Amino acid sequence: MSRYLHLISLLEARTLLRESFRLTYHERSAEVTQAYGYISAYPVFSRLTVPCCPVSLMDGYALRSSDTHEAGESHPVLISSFSPVHTGQQVPGGFDAVIMQEDVRIADNTHIGVLKPVRPGQHIQKTGSEMQAGRMILPAGHLITPQDIGYLLSYGIVSVPVKVIVAGLVPTGDELVEPSATPGPGEVIASNCQMMAAYFRNLGIEPIIYPNTPDDPERIRVVLDQAAGECDFIIVSGGSSTGKRDHTHAIVEEMGRIIFHGVAIRPGKTVLAGLIGEKPVFGVPGVPAGTVTALRELVTPWLAENGLTVQADQQVQVILAESIPSDPGTDDFVPLIVGRLGGRYTGISSRGSGSFVSGIRSNGILHIPRKNEGFEAGKTREVRLVPFRSHPDGMLIFSGIYDPVLGYLDQFLRAKGLSLCYLQTSQEKALYTVFKGNLHGGIIRRPCIGGHLILHPPSSFIPENACLLAIASAEYLLVSREGGDGQDLTRYRYPSLPSDSAVRIMLDAYFTTHTIDTASLQYHQDISGPEERIVAGIRNREIDAGPCSSFLARASGLLGPVIGEQSIDLVIKKEYLETEEIALLMSVIMSGEWREYIRGIPGYSAPVSGEVTVLSKETP
Repeated sequence: MSRYLHLISLLEARTLLRESFRLTYHERSAEVTQAYGYISAYPVFSRLTVPCCPVSLMDGYALRSSDTHEAGESHPVLISSFSPVHTGQQVPGGFDAVIMQEDVRIADNTHIGVLKPVRPGQHIQKTGSEMQAGRMILPAGHLITPQDIGYLLSYGIVSVPVKVIVAGLVPTGDELVEPSATPGPGEVIASNCQMMAAYFRNLGIEPIIYPNTPDDPERIRVVLDQAAGECDFIIVSGGSSTGKRDHTHAIVEEMGRIIFHGVAIRPGKTVLAGLIGEKPVFGVPGVPAGTVTALRELVTPWLAENGLTVQADQQVQVILAESIPSDPGTDDFVPLIVGRLGGRYTGISSRGSGSFVSGIRSNGILHIPRKNEGFEAGKTREVRLVPFRSHPDGMLIFSGIYDPVLGYLDQFLRAKGLSLCYLQTSQEKALYTVFKGNLHGGIIRRPCIGGHLILHPPSSFIPENACLLAIASAEYLLVSREGGDGQDLTRYRYPSLPSDSAVRIMLDAYFTTHTIDTASLQYHQDISGPEERIVAGIRNREIDAGPCSSFLARASGLLGPVIGEQSIDLVIKKEYLETEEIALLMSVIMSGEWREYIRGIPGYSAPVSGEVTVLSKETP
């Protein structure tokens, strides 16, 4: 029976798999050549910025949001300036939003009718929003897991006779390129099947990864025919949805039969299952999050019911640090970061933090049942722990600004039995987090002006009964393509930084020292930060110069004069200082060993590392 994106429940899908699929075994000689199971000896840094350009998150049309303000169902707005785009395709210049094709009516060859207004940036993934080149992916001493391999490859990192189950993994998509390549616009590195291969090796299953196969029905058919003859079951990565380039359903139905297509789970609802002869075939989304959910919630339970030894997940009771909404009718599986705060576990969703945080750092999965609309902040829920991730007992969760030194601090702490997870937010939100007491604390920067560290934002954001713990000091440069001192700074175009931002305060102080009138300078209003965006703007010649850390300048090959330094600080409630995990954190940061370690990181120093400042309304 064909179920073409007819969403069935997770329970019904598991029942159909149990009743319809039979797992076979083969004895072969297996050779281990993958990284899974090894421990990283040195930190691993991203080679790529992902995505490399603004890309569409939907199939639809790129347009100017300002042209759609008056649009409505009863009075569509006709526009002539637009460009059709597919999911993952580069958004052409001049357009600031993407509208889904369902919200558009084709008027003629040169016009479309827009049925609803869109906001700037809607359905567009910004350049580098997932990953920045030079950012730490894994620290030293990390046990590499199946998911890690997928993410490492995504960011450009290349490097016994047994009774086994053979899994055939078929990567499909015109957009796929090899890991050694640098993806161009609309291209992605083929990492999903590599990730699945590592996942199955951990279960004692031998994977066969077939060559990247374009979205061509005939070529996909040939690969599936070969896999059906060589493997015990098959998983097709990509093409499981209903777009014009999604062929998995039609091909499996032609070669065999479909068991179901569409399961009410999030992520991964487009998963399908079928048979080619007697060989089970799964179709999974081409993105890691949806694939992992399909493996964990459908494929692995089916394997366990067929006699494969699968380790049961550990579960803990967690107090939610924030409300987590969900759509009723869908079994929602939300990635969480879970840590111990005093005598309880606290957890926060990493779903909106990009695949780097949700994929690499998350150590828990919260299941929101299909009849539930989500859970409110403060509720205690049962959470499954993710194997091979840091246990909540040693996980410290902070939110606030991002700085590369945090990755080194996490690496240093792991040798002491702790792990640091940091969620990137504004400094204001970081201080609010401290005020609420939901996490271990916040992360802020303080610029050094006239020999004094200045706290921003203003005092109204300062939580009571909190203190600052200085981690390290970061040197900042005014970088440009020319680099060095002696340049005419008045002829440059600069990023338009918020007047109360720490970097802007430090830059204005530098200009004042050099008797430069900031009102006479040229500013690019569309470039206001973060530092990675400033560096990209200089490289793309959108601006001529801008401030960034010495660490980032070195990684980007840029030079410039020193304009000052900032202290990277943890903000912690005083009542938490006596907890076991925070006391250990403070002892580490206050140690001479940490100060010595900091001095070995280019661009950082330790003049105030370990110093504690009690916050008050009078804190400068």
